[in-house]
Amino acid sequence: MSINNNPSKLKLWLPIWVSLSLIVGMFLGFKMRDNFPDAPFFAKQNKSVFREVEQLIKKRYVDEVDMNRIGDTAISAVLSMLDPHSIYIPAQEVEAINDDIHGQFVGIGIEFLVLNDTVHVIRLMPGSPAEKMGLLIGDKVIRADQKSLVAMAEDSIRNYIKGKENSKVTLTIIRNGLTKKIAITRARIPVNSIDCAYVIEKSVGYIRISKFSTETYHEFMTALMSLKKQGINKLILDLRGNTGGVLNEAVEIADEFLSGDKLITYTEGKHQPKKEYRCKREGQFENGELIVLSDQESASASEILMGALQDWDRATIMGARSFGKGLVQEQYDLSNHAALRLTIARYYTPVGRSIQRSYKNGHAAYYEKPFDSSTTEIGKEFLSANGKKLYDGG
Repeated sequence: MSINNNPSKLKLWLPIWVSLSLIVGMFLGFKMRDNFPDAPFFAKQNKSVFREVEQLIKKRYVDEVDMNRIGDTAISAVLSMLDPHSIYIPAQEVEAINDDIHGQFVGIGIEFLVLNDTVHVIRLMPGSPAEKMGLLIGDKVIRADQKSLVAMAEDSIRNYIKGKENSKVTLTIIRNGLTKKIAITRARIPVNSIDCAYVIEKSVGYIRISKFSTETYHEFMTALMSLKKQGINKLILDLRGNTGGVLNEAVEIADEFLSGDKLITYTEGKHQPKKEYRCKREGQFENGELIVLSDQESASASEILMGALQDWDRATIMGARSFGKGLVQEQYDLSNHAALRLTIARYYTPVGRSIQRSYKNGHAAYYEKPFDSSTTEIGKEFLSANGKKLYDGG
């Protein structure tokens, strides 16, 4: 019996045939667009001006052109019209930036300096594979496996020294005029964000935080509990030079100093609804005297922490006016293995201050001369919990 003579079968097969027809039509349409991108229909309907320029360069330009490099430059130019903190991260830089955020990297655990085209070891991380295998400060590294590192760019040198976890690299070094080889197995190396923590004098502790990575809160609590065991009831928290990092880590540390369910910060943007970050547990240092050190490079997550403590009159902030970065970025992975770090919201202190400085005079001026007290604008006035005058914009 044919389908046409059976209404029930017709009802069953008709949607399937229609769906198949649509799928085939879409497939052919995409193939025609890819194979005939300059056809009038596709060109007029779908091609952007940027795509037109790209095609003309590829087909008509006098010399060979690296289109990937042009694309990277074009994206960066677009982002430069937004704000100073929305950036395009080329594929070759993504790994290093992600390592910094996560507070660890895979390598052999050295810092080096290139002098006279030669790699000089200037620091060995304690307990690192390089230290364990006998590499010394002052060693000159001339080869990694069979690749010469002499006169090579620093980024390329790092790529040859770093590698996959548990893989091996054989370094050829020069020490005291003698050449030798050292085989080293790469490992995961922690990068601490707590530079130091100690008792300055009886009952007074000191902790310096250099950045906020995903491991900072854990490191901070280890340091704080150690100092408490030594009897401190006053603390100096040093955030000088701390340019920020992971927001949640700053929020967690603020929670250790503030009582109740106090608001720590909130974020909000055109496409991001208001999100509050509040205290959620009893802190380990809610009552002791607290001083926070700030300077012109203290920014972002550092300012979130300082702003919350200042608004609630929990700490005395000492030092220079902070940088003034109050924009929240989110990082998106791209199909070419690069990444886009895009500003999606602003953050505000508990009383509603936006720390972000103006960048109306351009990005260069924003970074070069924001700290002259005679020219820096005084922001809008706010009041702390106890009525002290506070200002936004840094």
